[in-house]
Amino acid sequence: MKHVALVTCSNFPALSPSDERLVEPLKKEKILTHAVAWDKKGVDWSLFDAIALRACWNYPTKYSQFMDWLTNLEHIRANVWNPINIMRWNIQKTYLFDLEKRGVSIIPTVVVNKQSKPSLHNEASDVIIKPVIGNMSQGIYRSPKNIERLLKTGDYLVQPFMPEVTNEGEYRFIFIGGELTHTILKTQKAASLVKPAPALTHQAADVLHTVETNLLYARVDGINRNGIFILMELELIEPILFFDMNQKAAAIFARALKNVV
Repeated sequence: MKHVALVTCSNFPALSPSDERLVEPLKKEKILTHAVAWDKKGVDWSLFDAIALRACWNYPTKYSQFMDWLTNLEHIRANVWNPINIMRWNIQKTYLFDLEKRGVSIIPTVVVNKQSKPSLHNEASDVIIKPVIGNMSQGIYRSPKNIERLLKTGDYLVQPFMPEVTNEGEYRFIFIGGELTHTILKTQKAASLVKPAPALTHQAADVLHTVETNLLYARVDGINRNGIFILMELELIEPILFFDMNQKAAAIFARALKNVV
């Protein structure tokens, strides 16, 4: 039997309901899973045949420690997924500008901080402000009144609010081993499995094709603006993959992980 660490964090040490669905499919592939917090002291990471990051959701508040942990995994030549170099690139949301240069449509975005001129972040009356280093919905604000006070805490992305988020919802395309397994539409009320128009799906896949690296998993988040897919986030570190809504995807993940162990 192979041993794989599904990496969590001290704030959420157990597997998420979604990732719990991986345990049995991996066992069928002769892989035993271990939920291990990345920030737990005394772990010998060299004992694992592979390390897959999953619910390591507290890294924005422990950024330096998290980056040191990744460096340590490199030094011991751990088998880490996704690859460490791609996670380093993906951890700061300025990767969006790299993707834009490669032809990906993104929401108009500027980076602001305490040195920025007020005009940079006052051009739109309804804006979303999110930290350059952050995950999930933590630290995201819509048109905060005290922007200057907020910017003293770090660097932020400022984007115009996109009405499609509330009118239609956010699409989340989940890829395992480069294969699209399922798509989630997240609205204000719920998240549901959907089959988007083929053209939209093709555009989401094209986003992933711009990343010339083998990936175990990826989530491409965006909106549909008149048939054009607009990227919001490319999640390559610890996205929720909604295995609890598609058990077949969990089996595909297990087979993909087996291929790299």
